[in-house]
Amino acid sequence: MTSVSIRPSRLLAAASLLFLVVCSNSAQAAPFMPTPSWTRLGSQQGANIGLRTAIIGDVNGDGYRDALVTRLRPGDVSLHLGSAQGLGPAAAWVFVPSEHGGNGTNIVVDYLDLYVGSAGDMNGDGFDDVIIGNPYNSLVPNTSGEGKAWIFLGTATGLANSAIWTIDGSGQQERLGFWVGTAGDVNGDGYADVLITGAGAVRLYAGGQSGLAPGPLTVLSGDYRLAAGLGDLNHDRTTDVVVAPRACDQPVKIFGGSGSGLSVAPIYTAQPGGTATCPAPLLAH
Repeated sequence: MTSVSIRPSRLLAAASLLFLVVCSNSAQAAPFMPTPSWTRLGSQQGANIGLRTAIIGDVNGDGYRDALVTRLRPGDVSLHLGSAQGLGPAAAWVFVPSEHGGNGTNIVVDYLDLYVGSAGDMNGDGFDDVIIGNPYNSLVPNTSGEGKAWIFLGTATGLANSAIWTIDGSGQQERLGFWVGTAGDVNGDGYADVLITGAGAVRLYAGGQSGLAPGPLTVLSGDYRLAAGLGDLNHDRTTDVVVAPRACDQPVKIFGGSGSGLSVAPIYTAQPGGTATCPAPLLAH
């Protein structure tokens, strides 16, 4: 009998297409359905549904992973719960920024590019939580662009109706909430921590029994755009974080976790090789 080896696969996005890359020594090792098991269509011209999507963990504790899907117009985020049959066809929860203290910034007020991510189980209650960012939110409508982020708790019935934690950017054009997501447990206290970017800086907020701390545990200052948890790379029982710069000719850095937060200096730096170019993004958010 021929043995079949299947390695981890990746979902990539480029040029408005999705690619499933399966690593295996057999062409028949990982068949998949020729038609999608779940689809959702936009409700109007320019909806751009699915511009940003995220698998967010299990927000209702039923053993199935759930998903968030954004629309540009109208600007909202919908939750679709996982099940044995796949994602539910109807939204189980909808987030509209104007209903949660966000006034938007664009002249067309229903055109909002929202960012979504898992917050992990930041309060240790057994349910995964979610974070949503609106980097174009303005304290002065349509002008200042400080940005805003919200965290909603998971519960046995899905996501809570009201945000348990919010933060506004403090400076004009700060664009807080441009990138949001879980860092894992950076300080090793058993609670998931959260990453938020804005004004080039990466902010780490520590989770706890009562939720996220009001102020950041660590701020990585620099011309950064993206940040993500990597897991425990050096086996010290804390998770590490990778940050990527705005400019593609600048290095990508990894910062180590510790009981006091992220290390001040990177534990690894990857310099761009040769003449750097700026390709289209490959990894789906």
